[in-house]
Amino acid sequence: MNQKTEVLNYVQQRYMEEQARFKHFEDKCSKLINSLTIVIAAFCGIVGFKGGTLFSPNTALQWITLILCCLAFSALACAWGHSLFALRIGDCPIAAKSRENADYFLKAEPDDSFKQMFDCYVDATQELHSVIDKKSINLEHAYGELILGASSVVGFIILSVIMEVFK
Repeated sequence: MNQKTEVLNYVQQRYMEEQARFKHFEDKCSKLINSLTIVIAAFCGIVGFKGGTLFSPNTALQWITLILCCLAFSALACAWGHSLFALRIGDCPIAAKSRENADYFLKAEPDDSFKQMFDCYVDATQELHSVIDKKSINLEHAYGELILGASSVVGFIILSVIMEVFK
């Protein structure tokens, strides 16, 4: 195998790795949205069950429970929104596939054809990397908000159980 073939295989493999990374992020976002939807729905059920006493607090403990409930809903809603932003359908950069590009390969000198193929893969890989980085920022925010929301839900449930036990 000559050097140009090895170089072209190398950049092609990097491109395929970035495509797999893109798919991994998309899958992770969709799973997170599904999980958050279930958690939010379940939490709505719990809050609906406690609604009579929750929204008319009289003691400091009831106020803390209400604040935890609001914080949990806010954090979970933000996590859901950031997950949607990360999943947002946008351009998924791909290597050039136009007819003009294929015709150029047929007509060009071997060195020019190699340079064009190399540029197509490298440019698409860089664009794909940039898109994934943008998705990862929103996904990081979503995970942080999920941790805050889950902690608030746990606190809310613990305080609710304590208040029910010591009624």
